[in-house]
Amino acid sequence: MIGIKFFLFGYLPIAVDARERSIVAHRLFSHSIPMKSLKNGCIAVLEKHRKEVLSLCPFLASQALKRKGLPEIIYRNRKRYGVFAALFICFFLLLFSMGRVWDIRVLGASETAVEQVRAVLKSEGIETGARFRSFDFSETENRLKDLCPSVAWVNAHRRGTVLYLNVVESEAGRQESVPPLCNIVASEDAVIVSISPSAGVAMVKTGDAVKKGDLLISAVHPDGTVSGAAGEVIGLVNGSASVFCAKEETRSISERIKTVSVKIRILNFSAFILKNYGNLPKEYVIIKGEKQMRLFGRVSLPLFLSVDTAYAARKEAVHYSDADTVRIAGLRMKAALSELLSAGALESIRTEGEFTDEGYGLRAEYVQRRQICESLPIRLVGEG
Repeated sequence: MIGIKFFLFGYLPIAVDARERSIVAHRLFSHSIPMKSLKNGCIAVLEKHRKEVLSLCPFLASQALKRKGLPEIIYRNRKRYGVFAALFICFFLLLFSMGRVWDIRVLGASETAVEQVRAVLKSEGIETGARFRSFDFSETENRLKDLCPSVAWVNAHRRGTVLYLNVVESEAGRQESVPPLCNIVASEDAVIVSISPSAGVAMVKTGDAVKKGDLLISAVHPDGTVSGAAGEVIGLVNGSASVFCAKEETRSISERIKTVSVKIRILNFSAFILKNYGNLPKEYVIIKGEKQMRLFGRVSLPLFLSVDTAYAARKEAVHYSDADTVRIAGLRMKAALSELLSAGALESIRTEGEFTDEGYGLRAEYVQRRQICESLPIRLVGEG
């Protein structure tokens, strides 16, 4: 691969016979003329050494030494003024943006703390488009600690055109409300499988049948002391789920109508490329989308593209065969049961289906092992 120096200043690829290669290399080396070996067997020298090379190796004069590299590219395209204008603009924009903040990333903090940090930065004039020279990192760190009560420590540093802030939240910024005193009661009818109180007194035991609202763990101890109630109570719950698939149903289909606006935002400047809200149906929704452009898919640029698209919904009648109704009802039952599985494991399940004039119905009777705890606040005598 040719080096950057050879490419920028131009080079001459010289085809040398294998018998003459050592002679040419020795003469160039003795006169301190840099050279490179290319994959095709040629020797590359800088174009500025053309006369020296020909004087040292006269037998190369018969070759047509054609220059390559950036100077040759510029010369061949010298009349393409638009290309050079675009390159000049790109170079100017690169110089303009190299010293500016393209992106701000806050790491190690909750969403609330991130919003506070960004708000303080914006009030200090530190946002996308700000010059790095316009603010001091140490001063910014001190201002954030003074103005953000949730921030205990912050480190601000630059990586390329991105401003990084590593934040450690203070305990004061993570204040949690003290939960009220509660009893633990049954959230539904069940048979107790296990009870493990971490605070309070267990009022039931394994194998007991309880109704919804029955006291499971008491916050008040037999001696009158109050500790609050907490723990885990697992019960067996009987339940059922039913689904139905009609032979004729109406479904809603969302259709894309058109793109109503395209807006580009560079730093703090924005402009519409397209704006057309005319000829839209009475009922439609606008889906907004904004995408930050990235260089080579990795480096964030201060360039955002916002696209608003109009969608409308229409109703469509569908007709199912008997086989389709059974299949769709099965899928709906599977979806209903998958929601139940997030609460606990199924101990047993029994399903039955039935065809009607309208379609196919599917019913499942199940027994599930799951949490049946529900907190019920209590008020002590003398409290307001």
